[in-house]
Amino acid sequence: MGTKNLDDAYLEYYKYKNSDREYVLTVNGYEPLERNFIENVAFYSKDIGKGVVRGSAKLSEGILSLLTAASEKFILGPEAMKKLDPEGDGLVKDLGEFYKNNVYSKIGETETLAGGFAEGLSQFLVPGVGYYKLFNGLIKARGVLPFITRALSAEAATVGTAQVAGEGNFVSFLADAFQIETKDAETLTSRYLEYLRTPEDVSEGVDADKVLAEKWKAIQGDIALGPVGEAMGPLLTKFFSTVKNMKKDTIKQITTTGGATVAVGSGAKVIENENVEQEPNEENK
Repeated sequence: MGTKNLDDAYLEYYKYKNSDREYVLTVNGYEPLERNFIENVAFYSKDIGKGVVRGSAKLSEGILSLLTAASEKFILGPEAMKKLDPEGDGLVKDLGEFYKNNVYSKIGETETLAGGFAEGLSQFLVPGVGYYKLFNGLIKARGVLPFITRALSAEAATVGTAQVAGEGNFVSFLADAFQIETKDAETLTSRYLEYLRTPEDVSEGVDADKVLAEKWKAIQGDIALGPVGEAMGPLLTKFFSTVKNMKKDTIKQITTTGGATVAVGSGAKVIENENVEQEPNEENK
């Protein structure tokens, strides 16, 4: 089978079946076609768009799973759960299955680093900026301690809101990027890192305990990003404010400049630069 072994050929076939990219069948199995510049731009743009949609979906699942898990654990009693969930699977598991089968399966997976980056931004950036503004208003004191308090509060709230069960966190990313092995950890620190880097097992579905455990684990695992977010907060707030003002100015210019004619009865109003003139009717000429 050419120069590739069976495992490599099957891997290429798997990518071919689960990718929007065009493949060609060769003696080495399915191989991706080379793209020109225009095709690359279109491909990356599509993948970034997919990442934005997927990240927004994860944000909504993170919010709903938090509310559902909290309700299931602390608000709803056994009798209420029997009425709401006669099958006994748990409301959180039903929610997770819905997103898995009806949302993510239709969106698909991102295929590029840019798409994955867009997914992370759309999942965490919006709540992050919102929580930054909230805690920046609540904790106005200056100094190192208020800075750290705001940073950790915003980070915990952001991750607690947006994190989805079964996903890794910043510690997971670092461990994978630098190939830090902690599976056979012997020291307390290594065991803690192994705990942080390992997502909850959701292969058989999600429940309230796993949702809350994953969010708590992610709050600890992403704690290093808190000060970074606090430092970037003013820039991000200014950016979103500028974009919002640009939209308002554009709409205002469209509605206050240029001319338009609106027919009214047998006459017509000529509207131009906020000056209205009534054209005479035929009977008054």
